[in-house]
Amino acid sequence: MARDKAKPVVDHVQELISRLRIIILLLTVTSVVAFPYSPQVLNFLQSNLLPKEWKLIVTDPTEAVVAELLISFIIGLIISFPIILYEIIKFVGPALMLEERKFATYFILGFFGLFVFGVLFAYCLLLPVTYGILAYLTQPTGASALMSLENFVSFTLIFIVSTGLILTYPVFLVLLAKIGLLSAKTLSKYRKYILAALFIIAALITPDPTPISDLILIVPVWVLYEASILAIKRIKKE
Repeated sequence: MARDKAKPVVDHVQELISRLRIIILLLTVTSVVAFPYSPQVLNFLQSNLLPKEWKLIVTDPTEAVVAELLISFIIGLIISFPIILYEIIKFVGPALMLEERKFATYFILGFFGLFVFGVLFAYCLLLPVTYGILAYLTQPTGASALMSLENFVSFTLIFIVSTGLILTYPVFLVLLAKIGLLSAKTLSKYRKYILAALFIIAALITPDPTPISDLILIVPVWVLYEASILAIKRIKKE
């Protein structure tokens, strides 16, 4: 199936601006609606992730408000994502052929699915283990375990988002294979080097000074790597 009839550049720019307005307005509305619930979300994160002996403190009058704004924005982004996804597909769709549109849809859905998996993996397993190890290493010092609210929120969200993004790498491997820049044979041949690089990246985002968190994270990284090879073999019929 051929691409849709080309439109003037001005029309594309106007359409882009229109869709960006929709996305920004949607994010604003959902974030505002989510703001009253951000304290409950913050308490939920604190009770489920922070070791019981640790206490959160506020070191700046605006710190709590900034933390709640950040949480409400993240909630608004999650709520808005399906519509944002729809706006992206509708914008790029006319420039693609039918097969390319299908692949673009699968790419975006795959990215989102893996990102959500990474977020849940970080929240349910990695973060509790990391906080637990840090608390265990703090105890022998005899120091009071205090953490600022801003540090807790930023640390937790950056950790979760970073883990989610790392685990989306298979869709990019498939994309490179789809356009002919990568093959399953190459991934198999250089498996140990690529996995070593991914392990280093994983180590950089996990603040745990022990290798425990790194080893936990490398398991899904490795499994997804092998799944990527199988997916590429199926797509490229290698």
